[in-house]
Amino acid sequence: MNSNGVVLFKFGEQRWIDKIIEGKLSFACAGAFINEYKRSKNEIMGDQYEAVFAKLYPDDPRINEMKQKLGRDLESIKYNDYILLRRKSARLIPIFCMYGYKEDDIIDDIIEPEIGKNIAVHKFDERMYIGFAKSINARNVVVKSCRFTQLALRVPEFIMRLVEHNAWNKFEMHPVNYKYFEQDTFFIEPTRSYKELFYKFPDYKYQLETRISIPSIQLVTCADRYEVEIREFKDDDYRKSYEPIVFKTTVTLKNGSGFC
Repeated sequence: MNSNGVVLFKFGEQRWIDKIIEGKLSFACAGAFINEYKRSKNEIMGDQYEAVFAKLYPDDPRINEMKQKLGRDLESIKYNDYILLRRKSARLIPIFCMYGYKEDDIIDDIIEPEIGKNIAVHKFDERMYIGFAKSINARNVVVKSCRFTQLALRVPEFIMRLVEHNAWNKFEMHPVNYKYFEQDTFFIEPTRSYKELFYKFPDYKYQLETRISIPSIQLVTCADRYEVEIREFKDDDYRKSYEPIVFKTTVTLKNGSGFC
């Protein structure tokens, strides 16, 4: 786990949120998000550039190097004046995505940071409420299991349950990096850990995503899911909301920036 996470949020329909509370984590894959974009042009749930590991000029020698190294696993995508590279196998690695609110985000949400107690106010981008469920108005939903639900989990309780899982050492869990892809060109060395799954273009930074991947496993098709069962969450471990919320937290700072 490489994260200074404080709270994890999940947005979706109540039936799927309740499954998480029961300890049933359903992993999708990058290929599902790619296909979602192709099918619906939904740029919130879908992303046509998921799992790319390089953005290079066409004459960059690393393109041929990757062709030699990866062979038929390499996918080349024209992107304006550049070439994007992606491994086909990366499309099938199981991933579980959440909205990860971190210590750095708390600092950003304090209007005028000062030594001592501060209140951080975090407002979620409205796209988080319109892109992951059919409705945010429970009164207009006949089937309650399909109504919009937002889940909040404390990070320690979530991590504890993952550690208890026998396959914890096979998991990778990191916040998604949105800054690296701001460069003119970039290259992430392709390895068995599939680190490229933790990088996305900055258009998606409003999602503050934290991901879990299982790089040792590949799904058969992009439509498949991989199920991981952990200990269910107690009532004190989570909060559910059926309407948009503003998250507030109190934090004590020292030296104007660090946490006490």
